Amino acid sequence: MYQILSELLVKTSGLDLSENKYPARPEENSVKTLMLLHGWGMNSQVWEPIREVLESQYHILWVDLPGHGFNRHCKAENLEQIVRLIAEVTPDNTHLMGWSLGGMVAQALEQKIPDKIQSMTLVTSTPRFSQVVSDNVDSDSDDPDSSNSDWPHAMSDEVLNRFADNLKQDTEKTLKGFIALQFIGVKNSKQAQNILIDHILFDGNSLIDKTIDVIEDINEEINRSKKWGGVLRQAQQPIGQAQHDLLDNLNKTVSLGEHSVLSNIEETRPSNIPTTEALDVGLSILKQADLRKAMPSCPQHWVFSEYDRLIPKEVINDLISLRPDAEITLLEKAGHAPFITHTEAFLKHINRFIDAQP
Repeated sequence: MYQILSELLVKTSGLDLSENKYPARPEENSVKTLMLLHGWGMNSQVWEPIREVLESQYHILWVDLPGHGFNRHCKAENLEQIVRLIAEVTPDNTHLMGWSLGGMVAQALEQKIPDKIQSMTLVTSTPRFSQVVSDNVDSDSDDPDSSNSDWPHAMSDEVLNRFADNLKQDTEKTLKGFIALQFIGVKNSKQAQNILIDHILFDGNSLIDKTIDVIEDINEEINRSKKWGGVLRQAQQPIGQAQHDLLDNLNKTVSLGEHSVLSNIEETRPSNIPTTEALDVGLSILKQADLRKAMPSCPQHWVFSEYDRLIPKEVINDLISLRPDAEITLLEKAGHAPFITHTEAFLKHINRFIDAQP
């Protein structure tokens, strides 16, 4: 059962932050506290596939970011304000786990309250989401892998701007398209997509099955397309081409034109869609925040996925030079949300890391 605390910012399991009380059983006092931070456009229900297991092992703090889920009423205008709100309810000796945008929030939170953070698990995240334009890179190079960026293994501004434009036209369709992108190329992902759409965007009476069928049509269309080439072949493409393909698929997925696949979905009434302001703030963080120079003082575990279309696995080589002491895991055949599609392998790696920490 969840407990409402600190202006509804945090839902807890097994830990009363209001009076700093732990459960009555003495052996429970040694159980680690784990705070989970979700990604852009989602809420804490995204962790549902691993909720029961995590709650059996740790004291869990399920955080809904401001403007999302349980905290749609809560406002924050930038990363600094988000971090300040969460810092106020973070207990001592907390282990962080942040997914995607939540990983960026986790890194910033650790920088603000390093004495309270025991470790960070950063799931398909990065120190910087967007590419960084550099005058030192030859944009006229014939090398197909080159780009005018000194942080090439990231999203281009063009892709992020497209998300922003689509949000202004139709928030619901944009989020559906974003969900579709997270599972492209991942086998047997229908149930995973069902979970996201059911728990994140809609109530129990939504047209889930129809939406899922349409998303599967997108996967099939992409795999048939020579231009797109599918995820397996895309993994061998130069980064510049991969960015072009991602933008192409984003247009295909969320555009409002008559040829849009998702335009065939009947309108449904959303129940958990984040506020427009929160979505805009999230995109601004993804586009502008840069934590590459941050020096975390706690152990770090970065988890990447082989088929992730949003955080390419090639960023691992860049990360090694920035965080030489970090532990890095690459999950085979997983997409952007490995805790949903590859729960057993995911839990094995994150449990090993967290349990090894003090």
